[in-house]
Amino acid sequence: MPKDKYDFISELLNNKKITSTQREQIFRLSSEEIKKDKNSGLKLEQRIHDIEEKLKYFNLQEITQIENPTSVIKSSDIHLPKYINPFSQNGLTNFLIAYNQDPILKYTCHTIDSQNIFDDILDKCGTNKYNLELHRKLIEESYIKLSNNYHITYQVKNLISAYLTGKDFSGNTSNWATNMNINWASEEIKNWSEKNPNIVPNPGGALTKEVKSKGFKLPSPIASNLTDRKMNYFSDIVIYFKSLFHIKADNSLNEIVKNYNKKNYGNTDIKFIIEDVKFQKSIELFTDVDKLLQGYKKIIEMIIQVVYKHKLPPPLIELSFTQNPQSVDFIIHHINVDYYRKTIKDIRTRIGDSYSDLIKNQINGLCDLYLNAKFENGSCYQINLWNSFKTRDAYPIEEIEGVQYILRFK
Repeated sequence: MPKDKYDFISELLNNKKITSTQREQIFRLSSEEIKKDKNSGLKLEQRIHDIEEKLKYFNLQEITQIENPTSVIKSSDIHLPKYINPFSQNGLTNFLIAYNQDPILKYTCHTIDSQNIFDDILDKCGTNKYNLELHRKLIEESYIKLSNNYHITYQVKNLISAYLTGKDFSGNTSNWATNMNINWASEEIKNWSEKNPNIVPNPGGALTKEVKSKGFKLPSPIASNLTDRKMNYFSDIVIYFKSLFHIKADNSLNEIVKNYNKKNYGNTDIKFIIEDVKFQKSIELFTDVDKLLQGYKKIIEMIIQVVYKHKLPPPLIELSFTQNPQSVDFIIHHINVDYYRKTIKDIRTRIGDSYSDLIKNQINGLCDLYLNAKFENGSCYQINLWNSFKTRDAYPIEEIEGVQYILRFK
């Protein structure tokens, strides 16, 4: 039996359109052919084992209650969006990396720190004296050219556009963050630039000493929405903008979430567990931090709703942020809940309004979403609530306590 037949068998067993009975028939009909090839060695034995494992998976009693999940999609699923892959070549992650490395756009999320960088900007603007309008025009052209090559959500496009131009991608006047009406096109910066010729609005490092200026000073200090730190200069605004898309050691999700919890849940009965060994500060990730926090908030609200509805103890929630070779996982673990309040069949076929809103408004285009849970019968499964697969598959996992919501980045 040629080896490629095993691939064919495996593909048949993976086909969602055939029933469990048909899978068993396929396996039995293949058995005689498999016996003929048993002298092929360990590699063949391993492939047979893999096929057997797939059959075991599809024969799990709770899973096979639904032979074809796509045929029983309920109304809440109809409104789910088309999957936007944030990890594709033209997805969010690569877009943010490209933005961060673009020779022009890079200095809208970094300060201009040296004379060499300054001279390079003058050269690209085609002038020997700094002109803010020429610089802004080059920035806007570079952004349009870059964004047209990537498939990102309109929220990200609008935020960056408002930061660079004061208008969203459709041309409507817009703020790019709460209480943030300062942007590269602000009239105040334009007037300042005319009065301070040959100085960029966002100098830093050695350049501040050379030009004897810290750049444009804000009319009044603005507090960072992530850290509450006061921002006094446009250079601070530029660094803050970068922090909205780049998690790293000096802008760690650990500190961002701790600050968020203090502001929003400090006076509640919710107890958060954050251990640095499980919530690593050194992980670097390009993503939409604001959307991540919005998604986090909605999941906490879902936990609170379950606690209230079923009269459970105040939630004990452990947070972790870890990296492995395949992914970076932000895990929200509701520990002190005895079991997940839906059956596997229900969560696979009727995802519900709360999850639909979460996926549509925060998760899609940001990350993938998984649920690890103990169910009422004591069994534990992982369910892919939102990823590139069209169906919500369920996989048995080792026993866990409570419910875990996993936001997965790659």
